[in-house]
This record gives sequence, C-alpha cells and structure tokens, in this order.
Amino acid sequence: MNPTPGNEGAEVPETPRTVSIETQPWQAPLPLPEHLEQYERTVPGAGERILKMAGDEQRHRHSQESVLLELDATEQRQTFTLRLLGSGMWLILLLVGVLLALLGQEVNGYTVIGGTGLVWALVTLLRMLRGSNGSSGGNS
Repeated sequence: MNPTPGNEGAEVPETPRTVSIETQPWQAPLPLPEHLEQYERTVPGAGERILKMAGDEQRHRHSQESVLLELDATEQRQTFTLRLLGSGMWLILLLVGVLLALLGQEVNGYTVIGGTGLVWALVTLLRMLRGSNGSSGGNS
C-alpha cells in the first residue's frame, strides 16, 4: 500500500500490473516477411535487394566450403603420398641393413637396421605426442 499525495496517512491499494513480452523467431540473413514489407514501403526495391544479397551470401558461402573441401582432399592425398614414400624408404634401408649383415658387414648392417628402427620409433612417438596435444590439423 502506498500513500497518495495530499493524503499521507491513508493508503491506496496497489493495482496489479501485467507485463507481456512478445517474441518472434527470426533466422538471418532474411528479415521476417512483415519487416521485409516495411523495408519495401520505406525504400522501394529494398526487399528485392535484400533477397539478392541473401542469395549472393549463400553462393559465396558455398564456394568457400567447396574450396575448403578441395584443400582438405589435397592435404589427405599429400599425407598419404608422404607416408607411402617414408615407409618405402624405411623398407629399403632395412633391406640394405640386412644385405650388409649377410655380406659380412655385420656392424654396418646392424647399425642401419637399428637406426631405421630407432627413427621409425621416434617418428611414431612424435606423431602420438602431436596428436595428443591437439595440434594436428585433422587426420594426420
């Protein structure tokens, strides 16, 4: 109860108030149809320009997504090729080490075999560490 001016001692009952909020869902880039009509009434041709702008934006977004997909496919092909080459080089070095050991060059042969095994283990360890840190850019 609040006192009214000029009648400080008497209290006036408060009237309940109701507040309502109306919301309308809206998905960009297009405005609601009612808003589009208001734009068109305010600036003739604005509705058509807004629709054209939305179409241009969608085409641009699709072209960017296509470029990203193409880059990802290229990166995957390059990664596969490099892994294939690396595995081939490792296999050749392993065979050279075995051949050296069979030809009487045991120390050199075992060094090549051990070196290739050590390099393979280090590369695998580094890949695992890079993957666990989340620094790899995807499927590496």
